[in-house]
Amino acid sequence: MPEEVAAVLAEATRQARAAGLEPDDGEPGTAPRKGSKVDLEVVKACAALDHSDTDNAERLLAHFGEDLLVRAQSKARRAAFAVWTGTHWDIETGEPRALAIAQNVGGRIALEVDFIEPTEAERRAIESGLKACKIAEEERTPAQKRLAKLAEAAQANVARRVSRRMTHAVSSKNKAKLEAMLACAAPHIQRGPDEFNADPLKVALASHTLCFRRTRKRVRNPAYEDPDDNREDVPEFIDIPDAELKVVEGHRRQDMITQRVPVEYDAQATCPKWDEFVRDKLPIDAVRRMVQVASGLGLVGLTVQKLFFHYGKGANGKSVYMETLCRLMGEVAVTLPSESFIGEGKAGGAANPDMARLYGRRFLRVKELPEGEDLRENLVKDLTGGEHFTVRDLFEGYFDFRPVFTGHMSGNGYPRISGTDNGIWRRMAVIHWSKIIAEADQREFEEVVSEFVPEYPGILNWLIEGVLIFLREGLVIPDAVRLKTQEYRDEMDRTSAFCARCVVPDPAAELTAKQFYQAYVDFTVDEGGKPISLTAFGLIMKKKYERVDGRIVVYRGVRLVDVPAPRVPDQEGR
Repeated sequence: MPEEVAAVLAEATRQARAAGLEPDDGEPGTAPRKGSKVDLEVVKACAALDHSDTDNAERLLAHFGEDLLVRAQSKARRAAFAVWTGTHWDIETGEPRALAIAQNVGGRIALEVDFIEPTEAERRAIESGLKACKIAEEERTPAQKRLAKLAEAAQANVARRVSRRMTHAVSSKNKAKLEAMLACAAPHIQRGPDEFNADPLKVALASHTLCFRRTRKRVRNPAYEDPDDNREDVPEFIDIPDAELKVVEGHRRQDMITQRVPVEYDAQATCPKWDEFVRDKLPIDAVRRMVQVASGLGLVGLTVQKLFFHYGKGANGKSVYMETLCRLMGEVAVTLPSESFIGEGKAGGAANPDMARLYGRRFLRVKELPEGEDLRENLVKDLTGGEHFTVRDLFEGYFDFRPVFTGHMSGNGYPRISGTDNGIWRRMAVIHWSKIIAEADQREFEEVVSEFVPEYPGILNWLIEGVLIFLREGLVIPDAVRLKTQEYRDEMDRTSAFCARCVVPDPAAELTAKQFYQAYVDFTVDEGGKPISLTAFGLIMKKKYERVDGRIVVYRGVRLVDVPAPRVPDQEGR
């Protein structure tokens, strides 16, 4: 472009700015918001866009698109924005964050005036009229007057476009324009719920990303040197599960992680106070190791179809334990009220915002459950089954996601479980916090929890070790946990102990209903209990075993063992 033409255009821009946005007019400045970086090549490309909401959305994505995504959901009134924070994609507060980003677009639009150029016809008119404009008006020939007039009209057109663009820059900061801009951008940046947190073995920390990986390790086969093993084909070496951890500095958008643990990684950090606390409150080594694994699973998105119930009569450390982990894990953990898991629940199709909060979380704590209240068993099964779950937030649409959290509940007593099938009981794992803190040694809750804050990096390493144990060994349920879980089941199901001790599978066997019930009565009386009725017994057994109804009701695939002999009443009938 000739320098003289450029000078004319610059003057037109200056005049338009002065005409439309002088401080005397009461308009604020339209410079980019403080702290935001400007790519002038993007500004130049956007200068060719129009003033519609659709093109404003295009501007938003051109300038800030790498920091914006939307979680797809159906029948939603507004988009569920995910905004890159530098460490993770924030969905929890994504909407206000997205709005804050959109507020930068007006300033970017104002910069576009430096790149607004005349059309080809306007350029020719300006170039043709330059010489005529330099001649005094009274000395111009009719042809020169016409050229000068065309040049002035072309300059005025450019100036008007600049003025309109500046006006548009200001109006684009208004609420309606901002909301329209975001709404128009949303369809172009949608991602499915399962596209976020797709790698369950990646964990975002304050300044690093943990990358766990399953591996295999070749070791010498113990059976190879066993003199009692007479097999000829025993291999000298075998491959066993192993795991490794890679710690990467920084974070990557493409990992699509939606929460982070707000703790700095320090490979050398230890936690002596925490170790002493856990050893003191959970003295059984196998239980303590399982709890370490169950807690470490709260870092990663691996499910084990277990719900860990921390049980104890109070003043035993379980609440301090749970609170410490939740504070350390930050957004990775979520705490729900007990009301979410007891009672009848909400009607189908109703909003369930508490369940929507589970999306992307890896550690669930349920507040102290009241003793004797009905546990929502179907909900527990749905959330621990590893299958997709449908939720709807308040005033939002539906979306499906697969729960990946490890669930922990606690209580001074047991919630009531009416189900007698293994579907619910195989999910329960009772951790008994049996040691009661002496009243003289009891301290303020906040004082105790705060003592562990300096040890967070060390406790994080303790959790990391729990993850590595799981990847190598899986989740091992110790006998002490099985025993307490069975005690819980026996308390809820008055046939449970009988089935556990006197009924064994046998594909070739069958029992009549009368034989089955009599054995139950003999067992219960021998234990000092009161048997339930034949009808109630039959309803429960039908859920547990194969029953064939006919003239004589029989149960197939089971036989009886170790049934006590019927008690003979004494002379007083007892």
